[in-house]
Amino acid sequence: MWASHLISYHSKQKIAELLSSIPTWETLRTLGQSRVLALTALVPFIGSIILFNSNIVHLLQISPDLIKDWMGLSDNAAKQQSYSFSLNRLQILYFGLTFIGVASGLFKLLCPTDIKKYTSISYYIEGEKDLITAARRSILVTQVASDYLENHGDQHATGPKYLRDAAYPVQSRIFFHNVFEEIAEEALIEDEPQGASGESQNETSSIPGEEQFFPDPDPFGVRVGPRSVIDSEKVAALIYRQISIERGFWLNFFSSAESHLTDLLALRYSALVHSRPTLRLVITVLYTMGFATLLAPTVATFWRVTLRAVGF
Repeated sequence: MWASHLISYHSKQKIAELLSSIPTWETLRTLGQSRVLALTALVPFIGSIILFNSNIVHLLQISPDLIKDWMGLSDNAAKQQSYSFSLNRLQILYFGLTFIGVASGLFKLLCPTDIKKYTSISYYIEGEKDLITAARRSILVTQVASDYLENHGDQHATGPKYLRDAAYPVQSRIFFHNVFEEIAEEALIEDEPQGASGESQNETSSIPGEEQFFPDPDPFGVRVGPRSVIDSEKVAALIYRQISIERGFWLNFFSSAESHLTDLLALRYSALVHSRPTLRLVITVLYTMGFATLLAPTVATFWRVTLRAVGF
């Protein structure tokens, strides 16, 4: 039993390592947004009509004299071999372009819109930051909270952990905790009751015999442990569900988030570029298969010409 668990654990570790090495949407964008490669999306539909047209096959036919020189064949045999060789090359070209075309099509359809629009995180932050209004700020904060909870929240996360880790890597989790803890501290200070003199009512009265006032130091239950550290996941859950009884906190949080827009946009961008790891893997494999298929005949031809040049 323990052996099967050990094998399962190592298998998941290998899968996690594989998924962590998958190119992000930002990396795939270099190929996915190429206008030349975008045309290959038509190959699966019209490629067979064009590539296997007899006129095109004859037009692209390799010289029989070259085949005769390579293989030492007679004239008739060289012509037949030249036609067959050219047709095989077109078939390889068709499959290679089809793989690339399917990959480009999937990228166009399923890549997050903001990743297709902006070439890097700096352009994303620069382009979006000036457009953030108070209403859009609350949406941004809610999206960032949702991104985390859907991948690592105790109550919201679903699916295999290795997929969730690939969609929201450890660097993003650390960054998220730091940002949300900092904003939550500011929001709690804003929510703290103030006396008539502006002093916090958390402080006890120094007048002998006067009734002491001790408001709840953690009215929303976002602190944990003996050191009362902010639990960023609990904060994210409050932001995500936005229950009216907790309205004071999440409104303060939205207000405090104004000075953290760069961090919040960076978190959102990170979540977008790492999203859908399985789909990114499929697109990467298709691109790899496509370029490898197209490269194979070139390598074979280069090898034959080289051998011929050195006298073999």
